[in-house]
Amino acid sequence: MKIEFFVSLLLVLMLIPAACAQNVTRELAVKSIGQAERDINEMLGAGFAVKNANDVLTSAKEALERADFAELIRQNATGSLAQQAKKALEGLNYQGFTYDEVLKYTLEISSRKQQAYELSDSIRALEIKIDECKKSINTTEVERILGDVKIAFENERYTETKDLLSKANLELENKKAELATVNVMVRFGKNFVEKYWLGALITIVFAAVAGWLGWRGYRIKKTREKLRKLKLEKESLNRLMKKAQMERFKKGEISESIYKIRMEKYSQRLNEVKGTIPVLEAMLKKKNKEPKKG
Repeated sequence: MKIEFFVSLLLVLMLIPAACAQNVTRELAVKSIGQAERDINEMLGAGFAVKNANDVLTSAKEALERADFAELIRQNATGSLAQQAKKALEGLNYQGFTYDEVLKYTLEISSRKQQAYELSDSIRALEIKIDECKKSINTTEVERILGDVKIAFENERYTETKDLLSKANLELENKKAELATVNVMVRFGKNFVEKYWLGALITIVFAAVAGWLGWRGYRIKKTREKLRKLKLEKESLNRLMKKAQMERFKKGEISESIYKIRMEKYSQRLNEVKGTIPVLEAMLKKKNKEPKKG
């Protein structure tokens, strides 16, 4: 991986403790914005879309400006710039505007860059596997999913990209498993079938039905387990959001910036979970309606 990536990672590791301690200085916030700009330029150089990252960078710069204005007010500064700051933050709770908020956005950009590289590598790996399997199995459905993967990735929908990649790889593995079963039957069954064609036919049918039923049951079990975990996670996220609200508004134990970071994180994950649960429930409903072979 590029040297720039390790430099970026090192800076992120240096910034995380400062963010947690809520004592970020302006110098560190400015450095983090500089690193975020380099991250975006690196993503551009790699051919990745950066619209979302640029939006987050804009938010980081706005957070820096708010923190600068708030700092002037906290220091009881005078002059035209101080007046401008008071006018800009008039009616707002400027105590919550700190340089900590800048790091929330710049760390998000760093995270998106890492995701982009990981997903790009996974897409390339899938393309190679498809090329290797084309001559032996039908990869039409996998290639169709791959097309959806690329569209989602180009539009910076990274969670959807990851889910589609998993779906494509699972489809490819199923096709390879089917091919392996057929090859075993052909390799070891030719002479046997010639001598005992009736018994061989019964055995093949039985094995095929048993294999299909077993795989179908396995998929249903895995889907149910994933659905159960997501429902538990949904309940946990709701509890965490209520806890954060109590700590902020009732007990006053956390700052507004930390409260916003937590709620934004919880809400984002909760939306992902809420969107996935109906899909899994529909999959289970469809699988339960499938006619059982045999």
